[in-house]
Amino acid sequence: MPGMNEDFDLKEALRRLREQSPQSASTGTQARLMQAFRARNRRNRWLMAARYAAAACLVIALVWVLTYLQPHTAPVAKAAPAVFMQLPYGQSEVPLEDAVIVHVELQPSELESMGLRLNASKSGRKIPADLLVGQDGVARAVRLSQ
Repeated sequence: MPGMNEDFDLKEALRRLREQSPQSASTGTQARLMQAFRARNRRNRWLMAARYAAAACLVIALVWVLTYLQPHTAPVAKAAPAVFMQLPYGQSEVPLEDAVIVHVELQPSELESMGLRLNASKSGRKIPADLLVGQDGVARAVRLSQ
C-alpha cells in the first residue's frame, strides 16, 4: 500500500506492545473499577424497578377509568325468544334439513285452525307470525312474532 513502510509489521508491533504493557491492573485500580460497576448496576436496578412500578400504576389507572368512570346504564331486559310450537299436522316423512322461516300475518281463526288458542283481545286483527316450512313445502311449526 502506498505510504506504508515495508519494514512495518503490524503483528510484530502488537507483540511488542503486549510485552511492554502491564498484565494486570493494580489492586487500587481494580477495586475502583469494581465499585463503579456495582454502583452502575445498582442504579440500573432501581431505574428498572421504577419503570415497572410506573407501568403497573398506568395499567391500574386505565382499568379504574374504564371500570368506574364510564356512564352506567341500566341493563336492558331482553325478551326471551319465542319458541316454535309444533303444528299437529306438521309431521312428515321427509326429514327437516333445509327449513325456511317465512314471516306472515295470520287471522286469529287461521291460528286456531292450526291448533293455537288465542285470548279474545287479539281477535279481529291480523297477528304477525313466523312459519317453519320444510323442504317439502309443509308448515311444521309456528311462533308468534313480537
